[in-house]
Amino acid sequence: MTDAFDTAGAAEEMTFESAMEELSSIVSKMEGGSVKLSELVAYYERAMALKIFLERALADARLKIEKAQTGLGVGEVVLEPFEAEG
Repeated sequence: MTDAFDTAGAAEEMTFESAMEELSSIVSKMEGGSVKLSELVAYYERAMALKIFLERALADARLKIEKAQTGLGVGEVVLEPFEAEG
């Protein structure tokens, strides 16, 4: 089990995809029911740190898209709801 998420260090090396993979793995372990309480708390802390990292990454991506859309038009940004395919 890794230590609590270090936003100053590990964030520079972590990608969105690797954070999602790690979070998914943690959730699976927690749902398995065979984790000791002390490990469960550590997993929870790591999961929350990953959640924050992922939310920031998504917010950054959204901002970049909005900026790109602004550059395409006459200065107005038209935000449309995202609809996932499938």
